[in-house]
Amino acid sequence: MGFNPYEIRKDFPIFERKIGGKPIIYLDNAATSQRPRQVIEAVREFYEKYNANCAPVAYTRSAKRLARPTSRPTRRWPSSSMRGAGRR
Repeated sequence: MGFNPYEIRKDFPIFERKIGGKPIIYLDNAATSQRPRQVIEAVREFYEKYNANCAPVAYTRSAKRLARPTSRPTRRWPSSSMRGAGRR
């Protein structure tokens, strides 16, 4: 089974539209990227169920926000004092 662009298009809601009776063709650029349906749904779920300030953990919504599992590890960037450490 090879790469099937028609199957991938189904994940992107914008490609369901037609302009002048023809399907949309999107050429990628650095300014805008289209998001697949799965990402749109995950962002919507976050704002509907988990969006809260994380600081006041005494509040139920904040506690849920902190307890919500993440699907990917968080990348930790070195602090400014660590940048360049070890380089000479």
